[in-house]
Amino acid sequence: MNRRRVKKILRLILPLAVILSYCAGVYAFCLLRQDPDTYQVACGGGASLTQEDHENIRKTQEGGASALRYAFWKKTESVEVENPRWGRRSTVSEWSVRGDMELLFRGMIKLAEQDLQGCYLDAETARELFGTTAVVGSEICCQGKRLTIRGILEHENGLLALRPGEKETTDHLTFGGASPSEVRNFLLRYGIPGTAVNTFFLREILQILLMLFPLSLALFLFRSLKGSQAEGVRWLLLLFMLYMLLRQIQIPETLIPDKWSDFEFWKEQWTLGRENLYAYMRQEKTGRELAQIACFFRGVLCALFPVFVWQIPIREGCR
Repeated sequence: MNRRRVKKILRLILPLAVILSYCAGVYAFCLLRQDPDTYQVACGGGASLTQEDHENIRKTQEGGASALRYAFWKKTESVEVENPRWGRRSTVSEWSVRGDMELLFRGMIKLAEQDLQGCYLDAETARELFGTTAVVGSEICCQGKRLTIRGILEHENGLLALRPGEKETTDHLTFGGASPSEVRNFLLRYGIPGTAVNTFFLREILQILLMLFPLSLALFLFRSLKGSQAEGVRWLLLLFMLYMLLRQIQIPETLIPDKWSDFEFWKEQWTLGRENLYAYMRQEKTGRELAQIACFFRGVLCALFPVFVWQIPIREGCR
């Protein structure tokens, strides 16, 4: 196969790969936007929340008709579960959760607060213990407790989700559908120590990276136009680019200062963003957060691939 034929094939394949890659990046961004905005708080100073604390907070929140979703939880690694009938064993991470479990895990999970004998199991562990995922109603043993499987989580790995007993405590909180001020007021109202950490920066970084390809493409066309009508087309392209930037890039209200010359504001925002990133890297990751991280890195690869590859076939084709 000669070089000319190879170039001809590349001119056909690479533009298609660029388009598909960019579409995959946009799809990853859409998935991140669809996930509920969540904040996670690790209780500071070794603080822990009891069943009584949860009940008092629940009653107060319901009395105030608050729409804030929250979950109190604690994760225990390397817990052994057993199928008592067959003697099969497996090791999982045990998640003891009070409140809204769907904030933590992917998939539908409905477990009543009073159901201390029920649990949810991931699909892979169910296969290890029973050889199948059709195990709803079956029993397992975990740390001396006999639990009945209420459902299976298909998209989780090595996980056992259950309701903690009355004397058990939790040390993490996750909030959903809340603003920063609502989370801050919640922690202050109930005297809960800790810093709220969010994952918004993943979506914001990916949004910026997705703008690189259309900008580089528009700039290339802007430079390559020739002829008497080129000036008008250039202005149209420039206006279109500005319109897309203003439409797509959403600046949170918290990042808009009273005065753009307020340098202390920008310094404070940079410090807060850096602290949020460090705290996020240290904290325990829920199933939803791990899925968000995987989706983010897929989106980054798909967003950067077209920026470096599109020029190869397009420039040769324009000559």
